[in-house]
Amino acid sequence: MKKYLSTILVSAFFIANVNAQDLREEVTLNGATFKISDVTSNDEKSEQTRYQVVGKQNEKIEHIARVFDKKLAKETYLGIYRKNDSELHFIEFNQTKTPATLNHYVYAPNNKGKLMLVKKEFDLADFPKDLPPKFKNNQPIHPEFPGGTAELNKWSEKNLVPILRKTLASKDVVLTLEIDSDGKATLQNLSLLALPKETEKALHSKIAEMPKWTTLIQGYQLAGVVFIPLSL
Repeated sequence: MKKYLSTILVSAFFIANVNAQDLREEVTLNGATFKISDVTSNDEKSEQTRYQVVGKQNEKIEHIARVFDKKLAKETYLGIYRKNDSELHFIEFNQTKTPATLNHYVYAPNNKGKLMLVKKEFDLADFPKDLPPKFKNNQPIHPEFPGGTAELNKWSEKNLVPILRKTLASKDVVLTLEIDSDGKATLQNLSLLALPKETEKALHSKIAEMPKWTTLIQGYQLAGVVFIPLSL
């Protein structure tokens, strides 16, 4: 992360002008079934989507999926959820803070099948370690290189490793890239490296030629930080 991350969410978040409610999926936790839907709304200030979870007792839980601030003309909040056999986790990213942070909420059904809040953490700087996998390849939601990790490794081996080998002996390094909403990559920093200026310049130049990343992931237009670990 520290990828595009989130922070405090006011518990009383008002939604007006509800336009649509679309079922995403049904999940089963400890034998209890819950429906998760997208509830969208649109008013003069923002476009909003919330995850709404409904249980068999018609109890409802809602968390942010996305907020687009019309005045700022940008996305200010992004939410994801994940589950295991017994828990439902929500991550809410606040993209208005620098650096960004996240909130983490964990729910589990009680003995009567009612979903209960069992854990909450605020202002985290990274994904919590107990967050279960859900997304493609069990990775947190983030921009994707065309063809996936295998193609990224091939491209890096051909284009980046030769530049680094000119000044570094055998070593494990991590490159940090910033991916903008159009998929263009920019080198941000080099992990624990002190390289000559000409080497850094060559890396910046080569990364500027990198194929554009896919930033429309699972219906969300994403931008954020990605890491490329390399062994020289």
